[in-house]
Parts: sequence; structure tokens; C-alpha cells
Amino acid sequence: MSGIFVGAAEIGSIFVGSDAIAEAYLGSTKVFPAGAPPVSSTWDPARKGAGVVLSNGNLTAQCNIGIGGGNGERVAGTLSRDVTTAAHGFQLRPTTIGQFYSIGLARTDADETDGGPLGTQAGEIGFYNFNGFFFYDLSGSSGSGFQSSGSATPGYPGFGVGDHPFCYVEAGSVWFGEATLGWWDVTSGSYKSSKAAATPFITGLTGSWAPANSNGFAGATSEGDAEFGTFSFGLPAGGSVWG
Repeated sequence: MSGIFVGAAEIGSIFVGSDAIAEAYLGSTKVFPAGAPPVSSTWDPARKGAGVVLSNGNLTAQCNIGIGGGNGERVAGTLSRDVTTAAHGFQLRPTTIGQFYSIGLARTDADETDGGPLGTQAGEIGFYNFNGFFFYDLSGSSGSGFQSSGSATPGYPGFGVGDHPFCYVEAGSVWFGEATLGWWDVTSGSYKSSKAAATPFITGLTGSWAPANSNGFAGATSEGDAEFGTFSFGLPAGGSVWG
């Protein structure tokens, strides 16, 4: 007999099966095999800037203090994965958006405690709602990006409050997209309906990385919820939620 857990939006928490657990998605309901209790990850209080305030069991991150010239602050998740073998995705849900709200990844040795946009410090990757800006610094790790750090993604329409930007990692490649629109293809500057049709942002990435986010700019408040156990657009074959 399976245990049934209602989705995050209805109970304010996230339930995720381990890698060995097969998951069936029935609308907003997840079904886990009996004897396999769910686990969950959150934002890490030890890996955040001083101006980031965590709430809702460390699933909500808010920042309204600009540090380092008003460029926002960063936070990373508690669960890191080896990106050379991972096939995992997660999404965020912005509830208040400032100019520099981002979704991305932080390597286990990255320092998120100082100020600045995600992707401007060693071991970080950040994709932004503002003009599709994409910052990354792979110092100490192999991998290559589609264009130089700090460039804007051609034609990117941005994401806003209520959207669900996502990140997906598979065999050292990194994609971004939005849960109702699909996978952002950096070659054509448009959304695609499948991962296979979209050019990844990064290839050849190595090391262990965790979900990451930065928000807040020039005193503007940004806030959003982590949805590490959700991938609303539909996981590719062989993929799992981040957990």
C-alpha cells in the first residue's frame, strides 16, 4: 500500500522520494511506495547573505537589503548533487520580484555569505529575470557557458511573480526554463517543448552543486519559495526532482 502526500501548495511543505524511489505524479499528489518515507531539502541558513531572511521552514527566502553597492544577496540549498552523474531538476516560485531575482546553482565550496548577484563569485551559476542576464564563474571547475559571464540571453522575455523558473542538470549540462513555457534555447532565443530541442547553458560541468538564488537590488524587496521537490513542466525520461 502506498502513502499519499498532498503537493506543496496545499500543505506548505515539500515531500520528495529518494533516488531509489519511483515516483508517480497524479495532479498535485505524489504517491510513494509503502515503507519509503519522503525526505526534503531547504535553503541552508549557513549558506546565505546577512540580508537574506528565511521563513516557512527555510523554504522562503526574502531580501530587501542591498549590500556591495545594492546588488542583492545569495542563498544556497542544503542538498548538493554530483552534476556529472545527476539528472535532476527543481523550480522556484517568485512571490515578490526585484530587478535581480535569479535561479541557479552554487558549488559546495562557494561562499554565499557576502553580497553580490549569483554567478559573480567562484563556483556559481545564475540566470536572471532581468533581460535574461546570465552570470557564471566556474573557477576551479571544468565546464563552458554559451557566452561570456554577464551577457544577456537574446530575446529572453523574463519571468515574474507567480511564474516557476526551473533549472535542470544532466551529465554536466545545465538548462533553464519556465514551467508553463518550456526549455529556454540559448541558440534560437525561444522556448522549446523538450530538453532535446534546447541548447544547454553550460556543458562539461563537474563537481557537487546545490540549488541557489539571489534577490534584492538597490533596496527593492524580492521574495520567493523553493520548490526543490517539484518540476511542473514534466521531467525528461530518467530524471528526478532535486529532492
